[in-house]
Amino acid sequence: MDDPALAFILDEALALLDAGEEPESIIERFPDFSGKLLPLLRVASTLKETADDAIEVPFEALKDIGEFIGDQIEKMTD
Repeated sequence: MDDPALAFILDEALALLDAGEEPESIIERFPDFSGKLLPLLRVASTLKETADDAIEVPFEALKDIGEFIGDQIEKMTD
């Protein structure tokens, strides 16, 4: 990651996400980075939510995760 401030904030935000906060409430703490931070937190949240599914149905879950990440990357580059 090229922006050390964003990297630091992302670490903080991921800890908050892991503690159970929603991405939308986390970005309120970091308004200057919300545009870049929210898509990353949504991906992390989805990965966290689908982790249990990945254990039970790994190929289907991995395909879904890949499609979701691809969609998020496409949105970020538009």
